Amino acid sequence: AASGMPVLRFDYPGTGDAPGDEMNRELIASRCRAVVDACRFFREQGNVRRIAFVGLRLGATIAALQAETCNVQNLVMIEPVVSGQDWLHQLENLQAIPGVRNFRSSGKLKGGGAKFLGYGMSMASLEAVRTVHLSTASLQKTCRVLMLFSDRSLDAGRLSRQWIEEGLDVDARPYAALSQLIGDPTVVKSATDSLEGVASWLRPEDVKAKPVTFKPAAPFISGTDYKEQPVFF
Repeated sequence: AASGMPVLRFDYPGTGDAPGDEMNRELIASRCRAVVDACRFFREQGNVRRIAFVGLRLGATIAALQAETCNVQNLVMIEPVVSGQDWLHQLENLQAIPGVRNFRSSGKLKGGGAKFLGYGMSMASLEAVRTVHLSTASLQKTCRVLMLFSDRSLDAGRLSRQWIEEGLDVDARPYAALSQLIGDPTVVKSATDSLEGVASWLRPEDVKAKPVTFKPAAPFISGTDYKEQPVFF
């Protein structure tokens, strides 16, 4: 927003301040619907002509899955989850570390499902996540992609090369500030500086960097099973 672009940030249904329980939803479908609802709200209320999605980890995955549906012109993916199956394995390995295991409750839940680092997933969510792989995602050729990933993310590197071979406009860059985005904000450095490059990549050349305020007439984003009050920047 400080760079001259209206910004909408929202919580997925059943997360953060959004109502409901994520355990009662199928994670992938629920979040995909929420993205479509948020995009429609932004177009109707924000008086915007072009939409960009910016997502981190699984958020980047959801953004890629819905970019074509929402006719997105720019897509920023930070350390995307390329394979849902591999991501679940990573969570299982992470929570097996003694210090991490004791930090938050984890393990299988009654009636199916599992808890990873304190966050639960229903059986339906686990099954849906396992089927996700971005190599099969469909993007419009007119969509620009900025892919930021660490040197450990081999899948993201392969995905960016695949999309380039398919004719997509992909700008793949190394990103060393991931810990600033996913770490405890009380102990890690702010990611503001590391995201300045994202704002510059998104900002059209004819738009000067100046703060803007997005205040839509409708105060809520409503979906089939949730109602969310946006935070304005």
